[in-house]
Amino acid sequence: MAVHGEDNALSTSAEVIWTATQAASIDHPNLVFVENHDGSIVVTVGGSDVTNGVAGLKLAAGGRVGPITLTQPQEKLYAIAASGTPTVSIFVTGL
Repeated sequence: MAVHGEDNALSTSAEVIWTATQAASIDHPNLVFVENHDGSIVVTVGGSDVTNGVAGLKLAAGGRVGPITLTQPQEKLYAIAASGTPTVSIFVTGL
């Protein structure tokens, strides 16, 4: 099983932080872990409708969430910052 990790600088507009592989399925999902590295800015993670603090999971400064299970090819995970340009790291398994 392959893994992948990367950092993403966010903004106050929703951004794609991971797109599931073509091979993603219920039997072979992409499992995504997200960590907010900022010391004070809240980040919200969710689908394409995610907005600041709404329609997603709020990650406090230093917070982590996962695994988020993506089972559809090209399914997207989004994130948005409450303010500024915090960095989140993602770690993905099931590739």
